[in-house]
Amino acid sequence: MSQDLAGLSDEELVPRAVQGDRHALEQLLRRHRTTVLTVCAGITGNREDALDACQNALIRVTGAIGGFRSEARFTTWLRAIAVNAAKAEIAQRGRRPYPVGDDVLPTEPVRAVDGRVTDGLRVRQALAALDVDFRAVVVLRHLCGCSYEEIAHVLQIPMGTVKSRLSRARMDLLELLRLD
Repeated sequence: MSQDLAGLSDEELVPRAVQGDRHALEQLLRRHRTTVLTVCAGITGNREDALDACQNALIRVTGAIGGFRSEARFTTWLRAIAVNAAKAEIAQRGRRPYPVGDDVLPTEPVRAVDGRVTDGLRVRQALAALDVDFRAVVVLRHLCGCSYEEIAHVLQIPMGTVKSRLSRARMDLLELLRLD
């Protein structure tokens, strides 16, 4: 059954999932899990929190799919849920002990054979240092390739706020990267 569904577009799968077709929902979740994980990882800044947030987001999608209205694209709705799950995971950090040995972003400069690895770690560190609202805009724009309109819809903020947060986040990232 799921082989038949693999060839269907999101536009064909979503109405089926909304009507309770479990196989259609599973196909959508399988197809978009990487997107959810990318959003969660970019916002939370570490693997374990990202995996927890991703799992929570997918559970939320499963429970809420029946109420999905096609006013927005499915991926826009999904990203909004992922952003909220990642923000909730960050809020929970302060209420639980942090696991020892977690792959938290390093605070010391890393020496690498390939400068791109070092640069990537520096960018991840700088991104993690941003306020979560600025981080969300950067992740949606640069990691997910969302348009300004889609970011505004996902975050439920005006387009001008998207542009100003993105501008401010870019300036802050440049400053953080210069300090290193």
